[in-house]
Amino acid sequence: MAEAVGEILRRGGDDDGAERIGAVIEALEAEAEYLTRLSAATPIGGRA
Repeated sequence: MAEAVGEILRRGGDDDGAERIGAVIEALEAEAEYLTRLSAATPIGGRA
């Protein structure tokens, strides 16, 4: 959805807004990757 908003902003001539949305997308992707790695490293039951 954020990618669609970025495209709408870009088409409307709001390149700054599109860049900000792009930065948000990158941050969300990085956090998703971090959480995926964290969940893979955490034993079932959450105990080490």
